[in-house]
Amino acid sequence: RLRAIVSAIEMKEDRNTEEDCNVDGHESDNATPLSQIVEFFASAFDRQQAQKDGAITPSKGVNAEFDHCEDTIAECIVELEEYLQAQKKVLGESELRYEHVLMDRYQIEVPERAWKKIPSSYELKSSKKGTKRFWTPKLEVLIKKLEDAEGARDTSRSRILYDLMKKLMDYFHALSSAISSLGELDVFCCLAVYSSQPEMVKPQVLNTSTDLPSLFIESGRHPIICASEEASSTFVPNDITLCQGDGSGRSILLTGPNMGGKSTLMRQTCLLTLLAQIGSFVPASSMSFHPVDRIFTRMGAADKIMEGKSTFLVELAETVTILNNSTEHSLVIMDELGRGTSTFDGTAIATAVFFFLTHKRKCRMMFSTHYHDLARIFSDDNLVSFQHMVRTSESFCFRIRF
Repeated sequence: RLRAIVSAIEMKEDRNTEEDCNVDGHESDNATPLSQIVEFFASAFDRQQAQKDGAITPSKGVNAEFDHCEDTIAECIVELEEYLQAQKKVLGESELRYEHVLMDRYQIEVPERAWKKIPSSYELKSSKKGTKRFWTPKLEVLIKKLEDAEGARDTSRSRILYDLMKKLMDYFHALSSAISSLGELDVFCCLAVYSSQPEMVKPQVLNTSTDLPSLFIESGRHPIICASEEASSTFVPNDITLCQGDGSGRSILLTGPNMGGKSTLMRQTCLLTLLAQIGSFVPASSMSFHPVDRIFTRMGAADKIMEGKSTFLVELAETVTILNNSTEHSLVIMDELGRGTSTFDGTAIATAVFFFLTHKRKCRMMFSTHYHDLARIFSDDNLVSFQHMVRTSESFCFRIRF
């Protein structure tokens, strides 16, 4: 699976390189192929063994210093074994063997029957019933060589992680590019799987140079809700039209009861626009739109106590951002603006903001409100489309307890 992923990334980056060459007129610098980089780090050490030991032991060929220490240790062990075989001949005792006692390793254990043959160069280190253990000058030299090699290996091993990280940084740009490409491939695969679901449609992008910015959605469904079979079965699709050819209906003034679906419809419109603009299919019967430069939302009610900002102040601050930065190509969603203050003041704020965004910024906008005075104030404005969310229920039970 890893090789398949690396292959896909390399194919994508090769295509990007070809496009860059076509644009710039020159080839990019040849870098180490990603497959070689990944293969190096994948085989640099045994991960399971590292987790078990709590230390990294590099594979052969990864670290020259560590390899040299390992070779030296192997040579010492061979020399120690050869020395033991030689002492067996000297003493005429085939059962000589090495014993490790605490910190004194490689003590030659001699049985009692061979004690009379022990040379004077043998130094007694320990004993037990029927056996004695010795070191010799030659043996001490071999043990010292072995311990030095083991110490150098441990020192080298302690620097392995640093060396690997340093080598990783040498490939930083290649790996960073690969991660970016992997992220793009992940998005493309997700969009492909999502777009292959039933009742999805390819949105049509309209010409921005000849028409007024508009948005048309027929039988649109919320992308998240329609992902749930249970919720999708009861979800009611909705049509959205923002800005006709003559500019009428640029803004929607949306009213309706609480839990009637106003906020869901507005979020749905934003999500479908975003999905369409990044190249995805959308859950709708049809959709056509002019691309947006930004999507602005002013929804919900929350304060920022730690910053000393009340709900009303947060609401106004977000509104100011929209007023200052929106353009005729923006999509603006505002949910019950003015709820953080009195009805009179809230109506005044909502009226002024709605008028400014509709007539000055000329952006496409959905504006939900419980201030029905706005419908009366803008009743003769052909740039405004009036929509009302209705909730129907087959059964209703209302109970008041005191």
